[in-house]
Amino acid sequence: MTTFRIACWMAAAALAAAGCASNRNCRITVGNLNDAAVTGVTVKNQGQTLYQVASVAPKSRAVVRDVREDLSDSFTVEWQSPGSGLQTRTAKTKGPVPRSFQGTVYFQIGPSDVKAFLLPDSNEWGSDMPWAKPEAWEGFPAIPGLTQE
Repeated sequence: MTTFRIACWMAAAALAAAGCASNRNCRITVGNLNDAAVTGVTVKNQGQTLYQVASVAPKSRAVVRDVREDLSDSFTVEWQSPGSGLQTRTAKTKGPVPRSFQGTVYFQIGPSDVKAFLLPDSNEWGSDMPWAKPEAWEGFPAIPGLTQE
């Protein structure tokens, strides 16, 4: 009985480790370059719907969606523009999206086409505010005004 329990715990640990290893930080965002809103936006990859949004305002982008699925380099994007009806276009990235990719797959809908971009995360927290930049003395044991004579 104890061998069975140990085997069950080992199987559960292996499944948990596999789930954590496949975890990625990849997002999909759709931008609209048109002067009018586009509606019924759908992004598909390998026949699977990855992203759907009811509408994207003009000159803006839609809400981000996290992706866990494996992604190829070819995406099908569908949308409706006022007066144009349903449009379906294929957008390609410069290669398959690596499993280790950390960033955003950005789709840019134009008047008659769609482009796909891979925007990797920089892993930096950026800010224009002065307190986001460390001072030269930070991290050193001698703090000006406190330890100097």
